[in-house]
Amino acid sequence: MELKFQLQNYKVSYEYDAGSATYKRFIDGKPHEDRETKEQLSAANLVVIGAKHRAYDDYGRLEVGLKDGGPALLIQRGQVMEAQWKRGADGSFRLEKDGRELSFVPGKTFWHVMPLDPSLEGHVSYS
Repeated sequence: MELKFQLQNYKVSYEYDAGSATYKRFIDGKPHEDRETKEQLSAANLVVIGAKHRAYDDYGRLEVGLKDGGPALLIQRGQVMEAQWKRGADGSFRLEKDGRELSFVPGKTFWHVMPLDPSLEGHVSYS
């Protein structure tokens, strides 16, 4: 899976490792390693949510809409599920598909907030 952020020279990708049931993280094609342990970062769950992004000043600082909900992807165990994200009254984020809340598998979860312009699919590629 590859995520395309607004910075063209910043490419985040993941490769699924079936043996550990985790996704190994890469930055610009190189393993993304923990600074202290030198171990490659990995997660059991990857969440990608789409949110409105708007530059609010001449410096390009962004306002990101994290209240309204929108499209989402939950990636785990080598599978991709299309879903919707919602913000609960307690401030928590929930992923739903067909009105049912989705569960995470045990392990680390990496969250990614992507722009909706032109679409969430325009920023994420997977096979």
